[in-house]
Amino acid sequence: MVEADEFDRSFLRLFPDVACVTSMDADHLDIYGNHDELKKSFEEFVARIASDGKLFIRKGLPLKGITYGIEDDSDYCIRNLKIEHGSYIFDLTTPEATLSGVKFNKPGRHNLLNGLVAFAMAVQTGSPQSRLAKAMETFKGVQRRFSYKIKKDDFVFIDDYAHHPTEINAVYDAICEMHPGKKVLAIFQPHLFSRTRDFGDAFAESLSKFDSIVLLDIYPARKNQWKESVHNGCSKK
Repeated sequence: MVEADEFDRSFLRLFPDVACVTSMDADHLDIYGNHDELKKSFEEFVARIASDGKLFIRKGLPLKGITYGIEDDSDYCIRNLKIEHGSYIFDLTTPEATLSGVKFNKPGRHNLLNGLVAFAMAVQTGSPQSRLAKAMETFKGVQRRFSYKIKKDDFVFIDDYAHHPTEINAVYDAICEMHPGKKVLAIFQPHLFSRTRDFGDAFAESLSKFDSIVLLDIYPARKNQWKESVHNGCSKK
């Protein structure tokens, strides 16, 4: 299993048997130029799936495939979702059955959706549903994706790699679900001058949801990003 990266179109080198598209949000516009070109690249990726393969898509994306979602009419759907002691408890509906009382411990509905589609993909490859549902409870996630560094009654510190406005919104929503009523300070370091330039207004809207913000210098991850961005009007300072 691999995580395909659309950044430099490298995912177009893959020819999978089973694939999933979780999002087609505008990003990497330094590579694609505009959102439409990015969408076309995803269509090219889908065309590379084996003729007898399977494509899973998050409900609502403009692609044809096996859908997954929360409280909707998806093929694989989470229903009756509730939170108990920091964990999600829900019923999981598949085309063949409904599994009740499934537990998932990783905060954030974006993480929950990822867990759901991993379940669905494993079912399609022949794994037993009841065993997979039990395994979802043991999933601990990956580092820097809503990772608790400190978790006390009066203080919580979470590390997350969110570097796109949509991802920041997802982190904010997860915090509100798991720690309702708490004041939240966000320490944010923008990733790439070009992304900051392209989504400045969207970043401002996402970050404005937090009670307080500490904004760090932009992290220039790629060579010549500074010169390129200054040339294109990202910063004149």
